[in-house]
Amino acid sequence: MFQLALAAYQNGDFAAARSHLEGFVESEPAHAEALHLLAVLLARDKRFDEAERHFLAATRYAPNRLDFCCNYALSLHEQGRNQEAVDCFLPVLSRQSNLMPALNGLGMALAQSGQPLYAAGASLGG
Repeated sequence: MFQLALAAYQNGDFAAARSHLEGFVESEPAHAEALHLLAVLLARDKRFDEAERHFLAATRYAPNRLDFCCNYALSLHEQGRNQEAVDCFLPVLSRQSNLMPALNGLGMALAQSGQPLYAAGASLGG
């Protein structure tokens, strides 16, 4: 079922992808990829409370997936939760300093929270 969800997602049929994923995570609640993709789709639909639960589960089951953490931080930023987003972006960037979505997201979150960008550089050891 995950493959069906992935194919639907890649074809732009996000409703079908979400439907497949919702069924799949019921039977495979520790499947990090499925949890993450479902979270991305829920966030895309502005269903942030549901998305957060899935983002957190995905990062719990796959703590080394920096892209999962980055997408969660981007979701936080989209909600205006900029300090929380910054707090998520910084550990990602401390492990992979050239991850462009995290760098861009961090800059946007800092700008919208009124924090100077150099504060992030200091936090990263820059």
